Amino acid sequence: VPINDTPSMGPDGTFTVPSPASPALEDAALPDGWLSGEIQALADAVTPEAPERAAEPRKGRKGRHHRPPPPKKPPRPLHVAVAPTPRLVEELSAMSDGYRRSDGTDASKGSPHAEGAEQTLAGLRSVIKQRDSVQPLLVPYSFPDLPTLTQISSQDIPLQEVLEQFSQGSQVLEDALQEKFDPAWLFPPGGRLDAATLEQLQLSGTYGRRIATVGSTSVVPLTDTDVEGCPNAPFPGADLTFACPISVTTGGRDPSVGYAADAGLEERLAPLTEAGANDRLTLQQFFAETSMIREELPGTADRVVEATIPSAWHPSPRLSRILFHNLQKAPWLRSDTPEEALRGSNAPVPRDLVDLSPTVPSDVAGDFYTGELLPAKKTIKSFAGVAEEDADRVRRLQRNLLVAESRSWWRDHGEVAGEFVERSLDEATTELSKIKIIGVNDVTLTSSRGKFQLVLANGTDHPVTVRIAMDAQDKMEIDPELLERLSTTYAPGNHPLTISGRANASGKFPLTVRVESGDGLLIAQKFIEVRSTAFNRIALGITVGAFLFLLLFYLYRVIRRARHKGELEADPA
Repeated sequence: VPINDTPSMGPDGTFTVPSPASPALEDAALPDGWLSGEIQALADAVTPEAPERAAEPRKGRKGRHHRPPPPKKPPRPLHVAVAPTPRLVEELSAMSDGYRRSDGTDASKGSPHAEGAEQTLAGLRSVIKQRDSVQPLLVPYSFPDLPTLTQISSQDIPLQEVLEQFSQGSQVLEDALQEKFDPAWLFPPGGRLDAATLEQLQLSGTYGRRIATVGSTSVVPLTDTDVEGCPNAPFPGADLTFACPISVTTGGRDPSVGYAADAGLEERLAPLTEAGANDRLTLQQFFAETSMIREELPGTADRVVEATIPSAWHPSPRLSRILFHNLQKAPWLRSDTPEEALRGSNAPVPRDLVDLSPTVPSDVAGDFYTGELLPAKKTIKSFAGVAEEDADRVRRLQRNLLVAESRSWWRDHGEVAGEFVERSLDEATTELSKIKIIGVNDVTLTSSRGKFQLVLANGTDHPVTVRIAMDAQDKMEIDPELLERLSTTYAPGNHPLTISGRANASGKFPLTVRVESGDGLLIAQKFIEVRSTAFNRIALGITVGAFLFLLLFYLYRVIRRARHKGELEADPA
């Protein structure tokens, strides 16, 4: 059961104003909302019921004791895997403390909407803690399409950027639900997974050893009829439902095990997300399909079929109760968590995933990732290194870009996804623009060494860590140790910088002073014209040499004339 919704919290941290046509999360979390109703119905189904107390014997008319009927045994709780989207959980947590809407109105802590979010979150916590009947599954932070991210990552985005969806998701779930989710068990959004994606997850060493569900279109069709039906068909060519775990080997590490979705059940559940569909009829057809699967081999008890409720389905509280009640009490079904089913069924059958899943047709895919999302990721990564002490803002901006990767935006042609990228990038660059280098525009050096002052102005409200770099085109040498000392953390305000260096040439030359992030992003720069009136060593040597030459030359002529004159005076003839 995925617990998912389109994100309601915008890139600035405000929440979408609900409308009758598109109810937002704050209404879904109210007592009569779809989300609170789904979680309450799930809680009722997975929580063990207390056994009835035995009735006391009572006397009949003639004083005889009548034995009361034995107490009814409570039904077995529904065993199920629950896959909450971390972004949804994070938004519920933020709402429970009070929040601001995008129209400027506030919902204070303790207001009906904030209280509804808190109660819904508490209900989800109680469901997750029923570990005898509930298995939590780790979902990527914003419910993205993993094959699409993998295909982009093979070109530009490092593997770590893809895994960030899982690491951020784990952190959110642990903080909000006080529960650690096993990274071995993953829920791929939409059941979309391919060999390239799984290999990257396996190579991480943390994720991908267990896959809760793989969509039928992501698995290479079988050609060996001996394993169809799983366990084996009673006769060659029998067309039975594939009903056992699968094992997938890639170029990664150990094989991954999990479940392939049944195509028939997928087809039966798909209409739940269609506008105008009869959800009651769809659920009846779904249960009829499970009954037919059971009747394929009625004497075999260890067959396992996997069914996933569509993540975009938002049922009424009544429909949620009908679904989970019938799953719990249908006489032809026994519910198991994925982990339980692995232990109790046949050994996993080797299967292959398609090498590369075809990208789902969407205006969000393609150029959006490489042309908009990737440059924004690089800038905000640099901003995170500069403003690491502004942790709340950095975390929000980083997660905004993860939200932009969500499959939820594919229905609106990516307009909202682009807004998350654009507004997050604007906020980061606006903060970086508050860091400036100011001071003199001209510097005159009267000797080979000289000093001058600049000012680093930090106009933000938090410390920043920057690097100072200078370039004088080999006309001036700046002490590297000085630049290292200047490359540090600066509190808000103005900070004098004393620059010292040695001129290697006389005349005028440009000096560029740059303020950069630790990974080289240019934040600010200043151009200074340096005038050096000092002779350099070569010029001084030539000048002194020329002077000595002239001095010796004229001294020689004076001596020679004096000698010639003496000779004339000594011999008047």
